[in-house]
Amino acid sequence: MGFLLVYYALFLPKSTVVIVDKLGSQPPVAVGNVPIGVAFFGHATSKVGDVMTRFFETAFQVIPATNAQLPANSRTRRTA
Repeated sequence: MGFLLVYYALFLPKSTVVIVDKLGSQPPVAVGNVPIGVAFFGHATSKVGDVMTRFFETAFQVIPATNAQLPANSRTRRTA
């Protein structure tokens, strides 16, 4: 009985899902009649992946060298 209740709750209600290309090469696509359990799981995994990607891009970004730093670096290299 519990299995049927979970099945009815997750797979019988349908939803429309919009798939967005983050690279911007394709327009958003709407997909209809997606079970709400599958739509929720897809949304949750997509959101977690997006947040982790933004954290990694922030943590491992290359810090640009400024002109103020360059003379000090070259002076240190000459004296070493």
